[in-house]
Amino acid sequence: MGPVPVEGGFAIKVFFLSCVIVAGVFGGLTAKRSILFVQALPGAIALALVLLSRS
Repeated sequence: MGPVPVEGGFAIKVFFLSCVIVAGVFGGLTAKRSILFVQALPGAIALALVLLSRS
């Protein structure tokens, strides 16, 4: 079994970071607003950096 292709790795990163953002937004709306800043904001920054590294 070889390494994961670059394309697959990119898609996995985007998928899981999107899940982190959605979970952070949901938690921020339903539990504590601070979850937006603790989970969703870092996830959004990480997703933006992953997308920027692609180009």
